[in-house]
Amino acid sequence: MAATAHTKTVQEVLEMCAVDPKVGLSEQEVLSRREIFGLNKMPSKERLPLWKRFVAQFDDKMVHILLAAAGISIFFSFFDAQPDEHPFVEPAVILSILILNACIGVWQAKVLREGKTRIIDAAELVPGDVVEVAVGDKVPADMRVVEMQSTALKVEQAALTGEAASVNKNPSFLSPAIDDELAQKENIMFAATDLVYGKCQGVVIKTGSQTEIGKIAQALTETEDQESPLKEKLDQFGELLTDVIKWICLACWLVNVPQFSAKGLMLTGLREVTWKVWLKGAMHFFKIAVVLAVAAIPEGLPAVVTTCLALGTGRMARRNALVRHLPAVETLGCTSIICSDKTGTLTTNQMSVQRVLVMEKEGYMELEVEGITYAPTGRVLLKNKSVTADDYRHAASDGVENSLNELSKISSLCNQAGIVKTQTGTWERIGESTEAALKVLTEKLGAQGAQGMQGDTPVNDYWSSKYVKLATLEFNRERKSMSVLVASPGEDKVLDRKLSASDPRLQDPSKFEEVESDLTLVGLTGILDPPREEVKGAIQACKRAGIRVMVITGDNPKTAETICRMIGVLEEGEAAEGKSFTGKQWSAMSLEEKRKAIKTAKLFSRTEPIHKKDIVELLQVPVEEGGPGETAAMTGDGVNDAPALKAASIGVAMGSGTSVAQGAAKMVLADDNFISIVGAVEEGRAIYANTKAFIRYLISSNIGEVVCVFLSVLLGLPEVLSPVSLLWVNLVTDGLPATALSFNPAEPGIMSLPPRRRDEQLVDGWMLTRYLLTGIYVGVATVWGYVWWMCVNAQGPRMSFRQLRGNMQCMPGTKFANG
Repeated sequence: MAATAHTKTVQEVLEMCAVDPKVGLSEQEVLSRREIFGLNKMPSKERLPLWKRFVAQFDDKMVHILLAAAGISIFFSFFDAQPDEHPFVEPAVILSILILNACIGVWQAKVLREGKTRIIDAAELVPGDVVEVAVGDKVPADMRVVEMQSTALKVEQAALTGEAASVNKNPSFLSPAIDDELAQKENIMFAATDLVYGKCQGVVIKTGSQTEIGKIAQALTETEDQESPLKEKLDQFGELLTDVIKWICLACWLVNVPQFSAKGLMLTGLREVTWKVWLKGAMHFFKIAVVLAVAAIPEGLPAVVTTCLALGTGRMARRNALVRHLPAVETLGCTSIICSDKTGTLTTNQMSVQRVLVMEKEGYMELEVEGITYAPTGRVLLKNKSVTADDYRHAASDGVENSLNELSKISSLCNQAGIVKTQTGTWERIGESTEAALKVLTEKLGAQGAQGMQGDTPVNDYWSSKYVKLATLEFNRERKSMSVLVASPGEDKVLDRKLSASDPRLQDPSKFEEVESDLTLVGLTGILDPPREEVKGAIQACKRAGIRVMVITGDNPKTAETICRMIGVLEEGEAAEGKSFTGKQWSAMSLEEKRKAIKTAKLFSRTEPIHKKDIVELLQVPVEEGGPGETAAMTGDGVNDAPALKAASIGVAMGSGTSVAQGAAKMVLADDNFISIVGAVEEGRAIYANTKAFIRYLISSNIGEVVCVFLSVLLGLPEVLSPVSLLWVNLVTDGLPATALSFNPAEPGIMSLPPRRRDEQLVDGWMLTRYLLTGIYVGVATVWGYVWWMCVNAQGPRMSFRQLRGNMQCMPGTKFANG
């Protein structure tokens, strides 16, 4: 029923809801329906408890290897303890490092019922409830308009549909053939939208998660966070490292199989080889294999990566990009497409008069108006020269001596909105956005005689003091106009018309047209939600960096295309065919058609939240699965953007956006400046370059450690590096210099390079070869240095190489040591 309520008459909807609009539901019926539909609340995702988030920090391949190494060390410690040794030091150190890294990961961090009107919590509403809403109220649930209690009814639903202007609502039913789009449902008021004009009675048709806004909330809870490209690459690197370590450890153990017996005799002091002796030798070389595993794992890598990302976060904050999710810092570096909402993101979401056309006795005059916000600053330009109502001397007709002065008067008085200056110095509107734009125009136009007025809005105050508003002929959808009746105090002249305020024609809307006749056309105004000043330059910077910009909006196609041409997404003269699509067209496409469309698309208009989410998800389908394999960033500021913000590789919300949008995003632009995204992309690319640099440094060192341990075993030498020594080298000796590489600034020209593909390998074949060669050199040099110091250096023991190898026989517990 709820899905087709807009195609039913009011009576049909009431009958389906089984409710009398003059009585409302009974308490028993309310309880019954609540059992079925539940409370009028949005679904919420249960937050993971702290211990689960802590455990999640161990979900890493390299950490798994270290955990295994710690477990094996503990196991052998029970059987290998000597009176004067500390057998649990090594496993304790390994576990301490893991717990420290895990801790770092966690801490980042009015209703008619039974004939009586009542005021209740909106959560207690059920389908069928008869509700009254008036100007200033937030619609509590999805409702079918039943009765208008004013001549007009306007709702601002930009947060849901993306439409910048308020929408007229009425109780008339719609044809079933009409587009099933939210913006087309003129008799439905949606939950969480704002009533900005009028008063009405409606019947609730959907509550909670069934409302349109509830569907958005549901989509948010069902959308899983995207892994960052760096996390994917580090996981792949961890898998590769696991395989390499596995075979190296196995090789180290197998190579020494012939030595198991000899080593067992040496360690046990027995004279005959038994299975216990052989097992003792096997366990000894297995422990060495574990040491190799510890040597091969770059334990300092997680801490260095975290430090590098944190440093990038700080640099981004200085560029007004606030990071909420640490790995998102690097994701921007490989962003290949930015999908952006229009209203409030690319535009100011503040209606502004951009053009004025005033009539003259012969022809007309067109003027440009500066300014893109509700701030009453900016000039009115006539042929590039500033002009005001005070110095303009052109008449529209014999009855209108000064067209601009008359336009200033009409814009101020035929208006129910207002503009106010806040304590922070910003300007906000009260009432309708288009009417607020006319109030701003009045201040820019000025008025003859208003020069001595004081205050924030002197020109509007002047007109308010000069005229008294007697009656308002409110807007309705039949006339599609609104007018006011005013008079000068103490005078009978009423806008050049002799008419009493008590005239019956002013009480009957059907008679309004008789009053609104024989009027004079003074002029026209062109109103637009204008683009932000910095957006065009930011889009050009994205293009130079090889990043596509796609606009996805709920606004109508013509308006969206105009804005796209103004900001450079669509070039002047560029055909929109094949590059501009509507949400309805998108829904009608097959999967193959959608994949083809997103390759060339630059604009999607009349979209609903689910469309935005689908587009972003399809863009991110990997190439091997038939998708474009894009790394998508999504920018937005409204509730309708939230599902797409969360589905994107990185969601970017505006600082002035809704809390829902910011909660779904991984980054927030504090200055609402689109250019900040470009700066953040540059930082992301620099972070990736630094990450590759310190990984090269760390892995080369770790390969050297592996070669050192492996070579010392092959030569029968004592431990050159113990497990604790290896951990110290990996964390401190290697970790600190690697961290220093995180401070490197971005390379010159980095933003002139195309974005790297998401499937680009972190370590390719050539790089691995370099790592191996460097590591082998380091490992051999370490063993050679050890032997040189023990056998040759004057300050060393000066023992022979044979003695050095025999040193193992003097260890506690051996036959030689026990006498």
